[in-house]
Amino acid sequence: VSSSSSSSSASDDDEVEDWSKYNGEHVDIVGEIAGEKKHDFSQPPQPEGSLKIVSWNVAGMKSIIGKGFDAYLADEKADIVCLQETKIDGKNVAPSVAKGYTHRYFNVCKTPSAGYSGTAIFSKIKPITVLYGIGAKEHDQEGRVITAEFETFYLINSYIPNAGRDLKR
Repeated sequence: VSSSSSSSSASDDDEVEDWSKYNGEHVDIVGEIAGEKKHDFSQPPQPEGSLKIVSWNVAGMKSIIGKGFDAYLADEKADIVCLQETKIDGKNVAPSVAKGYTHRYFNVCKTPSAGYSGTAIFSKIKPITVLYGIGAKEHDQEGRVITAEFETFYLINSYIPNAGRDLKR
């Protein structure tokens, strides 16, 4: 399609699909059955020697435990799982959760609002070192950052507070 302006547009003969109905989600269309589009949500094979890291704001660890968290982990087959907004005190995570992840790290809220914010890393690979926080006491009390050093990379799991309308944070 040629155009004299800097932007190009589809010609009348081109069929343009309205992608707005997918609400910003990326999906691969793999075929059409009886006029219905079929989407492929399967995961591609993981390249040899690569790591799979997933990150999830769980809005409360207790809420996901009874809703298939272990099944999700089994399906996802991630090497490392980063969780944000765990809302736990570090004592109330059942050892049966995430059984395949032998290295578990929790940074919990230490303010009077215990059970607020918090981050966690579940890993099948032992990190060289694990650091909690960013070195700023006023922020580190909320358990918002865990940094894990691995042989070839650093993993930073963080839960960033909402500054609110007045940008107070």
